Amino acid sequence: QLLSDPAWDMLLDLFVGHITGRDISVTSACLASRRPATTSLRYIDRMAKDGLVRREKDPRDHRKVYLRMTEKAFRSVASWVDSLRRELSAV
Repeated sequence: QLLSDPAWDMLLDLFVGHITGRDISVTSACLASRRPATTSLRYIDRMAKDGLVRREKDPRDHRKVYLRMTEKAFRSVASWVDSLRRELSAV
């Protein structure tokens, strides 16, 4: 249930950001979910509660808040990507 579209879209965006070293703001994650901000923020709260993401304030501008994937979330998404890659290479 957690990996319904809004959460999944945000996790994929955070995964790519993690790999490329790009910071993902809460605003950017909300846009990636393609849902209203209020809906996206509820999903972010739930993912934080479930230990998948954490919020970090920008040390230079405390108005900005970034999302970071936890190691637990990164390993889960990476495992899914690896299994998908194996499946596709077998086709």
